Amino acid sequence: MRGRHLISACGGLVSPKLPDIEGLDAFEGEVIHTARWPEDMDLPGKRVAVIGTGATAVQLVPEIARQAKQLDVYQRTPIWVLKKPDRILPGWLKSLFRALPSLQGGVRGITDVASETLMGLSAIYYRQAP
Repeated sequence: MRGRHLISACGGLVSPKLPDIEGLDAFEGEVIHTARWPEDMDLPGKRVAVIGTGATAVQLVPEIARQAKQLDVYQRTPIWVLKKPDRILPGWLKSLFRALPSLQGGVRGITDVASETLMGLSAIYYRQAP
């Protein structure tokens, strides 16, 4: 098999690391890292604790909350998110986008570049503008 491009989609954090918590080795419950989540996990009726509030927790916690008897979430540093600037598009703009799909693609491209640039700058200059 031949190809021009190879895309690795395994993720940058493929080696899970459990937190260094004193006494963790004496914990009598089940300790699971999200990178090694068992497919047969049965949560109804269980008390669950999640350590961390990163991107994985944002996806995981709402589903655990629906299933578990009790859920506690522990975080070291609160995360923050910007409000998504969704706006209702006026009818004429929707019609224009339907008539000219490339225009909608161009607007999307511009907003994507602006978002990615802002994120990159935020990561580089986070100490100067926390």
